[in-house]
Amino acid sequence: MRLGTMLVLIAVAGGCTPAARDRDAGAPHPDAADAGHATAPLLEGLGDWHHAVTTRSARAQRFFDQGLRLVYAFNHVEAVRAFDEAARLDPTCAMAYWGKALALGPNINDPMLPDREQRALEAIQKAVALREGASEHERAYIDALALRFRELRLRRDPACPVCGDSPTIRELRDLEGYCEAPASDAAAPDAATPAVLGPEEVRDRLAGPSPPVLVDVREDWEVALGTLPGALHIPLDALPGRWTELPPDREVVVYCHAGLRSARAAHWLRSRGLRRVASLDGGTEAWSALVDPTLPRY
Repeated sequence: MRLGTMLVLIAVAGGCTPAARDRDAGAPHPDAADAGHATAPLLEGLGDWHHAVTTRSARAQRFFDQGLRLVYAFNHVEAVRAFDEAARLDPTCAMAYWGKALALGPNINDPMLPDREQRALEAIQKAVALREGASEHERAYIDALALRFRELRLRRDPACPVCGDSPTIRELRDLEGYCEAPASDAAAPDAATPAVLGPEEVRDRLAGPSPPVLVDVREDWEVALGTLPGALHIPLDALPGRWTELPPDREVVVYCHAGLRSARAAHWLRSRGLRRVASLDGGTEAWSALVDPTLPRY
């Protein structure tokens, strides 16, 4: 056998033809990362569902799509591996870390387990750190998921009656003002104020002689889309530090996007002694549908 023929056969057997090299090399930089360091393989037969993300790597995009398909298929372990590989190929891809946090988080079949909680928190923190390089929609995805994984560091209070140096509360008890209004409130004029007000009722009260104070407890990106006129913006997580800004002698109406966060905020404010507090039923969605259609819906 001639030497030239032998070299061709060796090259074909070893997958070293130009076409094979091109196929194995993947896309240009940074897709040419060493395959030996890959954290997951590209899988076939998962469908062609695609969601474009901000990335400089075509191969990272493929692994992001694979991870999202696996999340929808409830194979969260493999989904995490796919998102890890997308992040390895493009460490600046915020959505790769978003996907990892999504896959590690709770789902309909699986609660948030302690061994995954810290990993999910670290992943979404990385996504938040990279969000400025993401698209507007991607930033919204990241901000929404960040609400699920949030770490709060609180300074220990030595005077705390529960966990302080000399605790005085050692058993569960019903605290008046937390679970229900005190019985003495039944005869108070303000007790007639309903806990939930419809959009039209809020509109009428705003037009009356003693309009309520509107408090928007949504996030900054939501407020940027549109807000009710004259509303005071206090995000829900900032309420414990800013609730004293609210006048105690005026009615307060709290609102959010759909009414869930505002109901929590109204309940919390009542526990702090503000009795004339109500929540806007249906939030900005209902307000846009029933009062002001120019207010953007999202």
